[in-house]
Amino acid sequence: MSTTVTRWLTVVPLLASVTFYLCVAQFSESSEEDTSSQDSYPYCSNGNGSTLCVPAELCVNGRINSAGISIISKRISDDDECDSFGVVCCEAPKSIWAKPTTTTITTANATTAYEVPDPDWSGQCGERNVIGTSTGNETSRWEFPWSVGLFTTVNIGLVEMELFLCGGILIDDQAVLTAAVCVQQQNRSNLFIHIGRWNINDANEPSIQVIHVESVKVHRRYSASNRVGNIALLYLNQSANTGPTSNRVCLPDGQNFKLDASCYVVGWMRNSAADGSNSLLKLEAEHADRDMCRNRIRQLTRTTTYQLPKEHICADYNDENASCGLAKGSSMVCALHKNSEQFFLVGIASHTVGSCKSNLAMDVFQSTQHYISWIDEIMISLNRYTSYYRPDPSNDF
Repeated sequence: MSTTVTRWLTVVPLLASVTFYLCVAQFSESSEEDTSSQDSYPYCSNGNGSTLCVPAELCVNGRINSAGISIISKRISDDDECDSFGVVCCEAPKSIWAKPTTTTITTANATTAYEVPDPDWSGQCGERNVIGTSTGNETSRWEFPWSVGLFTTVNIGLVEMELFLCGGILIDDQAVLTAAVCVQQQNRSNLFIHIGRWNINDANEPSIQVIHVESVKVHRRYSASNRVGNIALLYLNQSANTGPTSNRVCLPDGQNFKLDASCYVVGWMRNSAADGSNSLLKLEAEHADRDMCRNRIRQLTRTTTYQLPKEHICADYNDENASCGLAKGSSMVCALHKNSEQFFLVGIASHTVGSCKSNLAMDVFQSTQHYISWIDEIMISLNRYTSYYRPDPSNDF
């Protein structure tokens, strides 16, 4: 075989890969995304009978990723039978469960073994619950009641299953914020949220509100290449039952956060623990110095000219052993001062730069402060009150 032909055979797949990623990286020109994705996946035989042909971004280390989409991780799956570009043969994980035939929406004041009504609840946004107990970095069941799970449905063979995509944050009884990357390539009609979820791998967890997504608004400046504008608003097809255990977060609007303010990054992991569980976690954090964040990313990416976009903030965890790998759409929330239990959403988890095996990895968040007017504009168009996610100054607690 000639040298020219050999080089051409080497270049063709590379060009195909580059073309694919350039297509993914295009700006979203519309504020609403309703892009259909493949919803029914055929079987393939590169395994034990539970393997399917799925998009490569759903397959991490040879197994369908049930805890969020990872675009950067290495993949080890073969694609012998899955001859479509970007599709691989992948094993279905045990943590994907069959979609329930019915869903139960529990009222906010219902009492279960896991839920205790709070007679002192203020009705304000951003009120953190201190009921229950937590261990280590695990939250208690209702501690951050605005944290929701974003799911989609997929057909695994002949069975319709639920697949966890990302985290989300409740800002209104009918509106959720998440990262744009979580929904841009998803079929809107298959999206739904779980409110009150704690362990996302527990199919029998009680007191869950399951509500479908009616519309998706992706920021018009969203770019998959640099993650600018990586924010989306999901409008639900019905109102959630809100209360102490399913409450909306506050959004920052000119507040001055004290240096000693309590901040947490709250979310589920992209990949489940060794025992198969995936409970909601909280990591004490603070805003990382912007110069330090920029320089760390330059070091990790070996790019000396990288500039941190103004919309991006980085988290600096107080626990040096805190692991990265939280699902996209996780929240960074801060109180105004250390004695306050009212929290504001300051960032939405966008992406991680570097390997989680390295202490140098940086979690990058989309700063919500830069998108308040965009959120207000959408909520007004939906005939919703923008005051709902702002503190009531007459009712301080």
